Amino acid sequence: MAVLAWSHRFVPWVAYHSQFISGDRAAWIGKFPVAASISWFEYLSFGGTASFVLFIGTAAALVAMVGWRRLVAWNSTISACSLLCLLTLTAAVAISLHTPIVTSRSMIVILPALYLIAAQLTSCLVRRWGKVAGMTYLAAQVGLMGQPPLAYYTTEINEQWRDAAALVLQIPGCKSGAIHVYGDAFNYRFFTQSATPDLRLIEIPEGGAVDISSEPITSCPIMLWVVGVPEWDLGDLLVRLGLSRASLEVIESHEAFVILRKQP
Repeated sequence: MAVLAWSHRFVPWVAYHSQFISGDRAAWIGKFPVAASISWFEYLSFGGTASFVLFIGTAAALVAMVGWRRLVAWNSTISACSLLCLLTLTAAVAISLHTPIVTSRSMIVILPALYLIAAQLTSCLVRRWGKVAGMTYLAAQVGLMGQPPLAYYTTEINEQWRDAAALVLQIPGCKSGAIHVYGDAFNYRFFTQSATPDLRLIEIPEGGAVDISSEPITSCPIMLWVVGVPEWDLGDLLVRLGLSRASLEVIESHEAFVILRKQP
């Protein structure tokens, strides 16, 4: 059953990601340090080192004190989910020997299995040491995992947005007029409205395609402002928007791009 469940998870995952693996992206993945990928996955899945160490430490303590066989006998979900994770990682590494695909974001596919294991560890702790031990672990695990999302949604200043907005506001002629922005215009407006209330931001929905190459020339040379798009996807985005990189000047800062017309 575990193998059948794995095939139903892994095959669609490979089919989906194969649409987005280009030669440039595969080369970038192949050069990216493994340690950095593990660190990012640790952050994306558990929110940081403390939460990950708590998860691994609790699992290791149970295995050491109870034994793997007895732990599996107690809870078959742990063994099934562990097998799913192992099979997925093994297959991903095997594919990467031909075409690199292993990144922290792509391996999010195993998160449901990891979270099920974390939940079942609570059950094992309750059975072994009582409800207080189980609920203490659960509260600590959830609390540590929830810190990064809380910080993300409560931090007032984001360097990625702030630096790009500062650049936009410094460019002559862009105190008013209109600038195309990729994604939710609200985020862009938050960092510009107080300084440039007359600046109009024209939203291009994420994934959308619209030709902006024939927009009339104005005093503001900015053709497009993009935040959060990886560098390897920028070329495809420009093509979808009818722009040629040869006729543009691209300024990058923290995966934010301010794209201007080249001056004649």
